[in-house]
Amino acid sequence: MKRSITIIAARVFLTLLILTGSALAEVSVIVDGRGNYISTLLLFKENKGQPSYWEPVRSGVPSYLMLNMEGDILGDAKPVFTEHPLNRYPWVVWSHFNGRDFDIVYSRWNGEYWIAPAIVHAGEGDDLEASIAFEPSGILFLAFTKKTETSRIFITAFLNGRWLNPVLVSDPSNNSSNPALIFEQDLFTVAFRTPDGITIIDLSDIVSDSCMGIEEGPNPFPENNPNSGTGGSTTGGIAGRDR
Repeated sequence: MKRSITIIAARVFLTLLILTGSALAEVSVIVDGRGNYISTLLLFKENKGQPSYWEPVRSGVPSYLMLNMEGDILGDAKPVFTEHPLNRYPWVVWSHFNGRDFDIVYSRWNGEYWIAPAIVHAGEGDDLEASIAFEPSGILFLAFTKKTETSRIFITAFLNGRWLNPVLVSDPSNNSSNPALIFEQDLFTVAFRTPDGITIIDLSDIVSDSCMGIEEGPNPFPENNPNSGTGGSTTGGIAGRDR
């Protein structure tokens, strides 16, 4: 009964924010009185033309429930999230500015706190426009745009605690952008924009044949821990590998 009331209260809170059009921003989880995960809040705002995605909104909420609270100061981009199909815990992916360009980073709620954000793949150019989706067994796939001389679409997957090497799926000579992963029954595709329109590619063979190697990157926020006030956690210095 208490859990049901908490869920209703969370939905009312989110509905009021939408109806009032409040200029708010936050990435956090809502838990019940026993600490059980209920839902994820992604609240965005725009102030004088500048987007804000990370600044906390709810007062009196423990910092360990908040993710990347200093993300706006760091110049981090808009996050995307999805829930694991088996335990419903959220996974969040976004583009983090490293001082030179943008890297794709990720975090996940482990049932107690957000793990420390870690780099998915470090390389030249801006990695932007992330799209994520779980396949039914719980493997997370990620598509993103890498902007160098041309904009290209790459995909990777999180398997056995690590991200696989990104695989190029678009024509390298043709600018591509805005990827979207789609799982529908036995079909796994990625759609993206090109100057010629929308391109849709079947990823089944590419994923099985080409995602072979393992990428392991450094932790962009090594100071993060459950009590740091920035959200996330250090887990023995682990970055590219998740446990």
